[in-house]
Amino acid sequence: LAGPLPASLVQVRTLRSVTLSGNTLTGTLPDSYSQMTQLEVFNVAGNQLTGLLPASWAALQLLQELDLSGNNFASFIPPAWPGGMTALVLTSIRMNNNSLSGTLPRQWAGLIGLARLELLGNAFSGQLPAEWSTLTNLRTLDLGGNGLTGPVPSTWSALTQTTRIQLHRATCLTGTLPRSWSVLTSLTRLELLGNRYSGQLPAEWSALSNLRTLDLSGNLLTGPVPSGWSVLTGLLPSTSPRLAGPLPASLVQVRTLRSVTLSGNTLTGTLPDSYSQMTQLEYVSVANNGPGLGGLLPVSWSALTRLTELDL
Repeated sequence: LAGPLPASLVQVRTLRSVTLSGNTLTGTLPDSYSQMTQLEVFNVAGNQLTGLLPASWAALQLLQELDLSGNNFASFIPPAWPGGMTALVLTSIRMNNNSLSGTLPRQWAGLIGLARLELLGNAFSGQLPAEWSTLTNLRTLDLGGNGLTGPVPSTWSALTQTTRIQLHRATCLTGTLPRSWSVLTSLTRLELLGNRYSGQLPAEWSALSNLRTLDLSGNLLTGPVPSGWSVLTGLLPSTSPRLAGPLPASLVQVRTLRSVTLSGNTLTGTLPDSYSQMTQLEYVSVANNGPGLGGLLPVSWSALTRLTELDL
């Protein structure tokens, strides 16, 4: 399908769903669609739509899912949004990969039914709203690839149902990693790479027992991997290139670990003999740590019969 969105759709006042994703639609979002007050789903992802987001759409009180991803909208989010969009009804907002700008709306703290919020790949600026700690039904939050600044709000520790947080490559997020996030035990994926976080890795995060992906690379973090993180079974974080100190002996407790990647740090000491007990290991890289990591190659590592790649 090509061309503009049909203005005639507004005549179908009982229309509940508009799904026109993956076409070559052009033009802007019609103001008149605000009259389709029964609309529950609106999806035009993956088209060539442009222009501003209509403030009048705040009248869509029954809207549950809104997907505008993969277009070229260049706009602030209208202050009137969510407006009439009922807080308990709206569950999903996806506006990835557009040219949206301005600050993240603090008033969205009232969207307490929201389960998915994805604003990846836009030009948002300013700080992460501490007020969003009220979004306690949120499962997915993706704000990566914007120009956000400032610290990660410690108040977001209230988002205990969230399984995925992606704040990667926002380039200007700073401060330390919040210890209070140790209560986010539903998290399975946490990506904070490509920012300017500093300080040490929080030992308290050993409580994040459901984590399967943790990427902290490309930051200014320092210090060793906390020994308590050995309880994060099957997970070794991809951390920043500034970790120091010896290789943690406690990793041997993670007998199911398959990959250890600690290249480009300033680790010191020797390769632990005890790592020979991690018999599920398939990949080990401690490349480019400098002269502080040395000594003899452990004969005992011949027990690592599943190893396919070794980079020293």
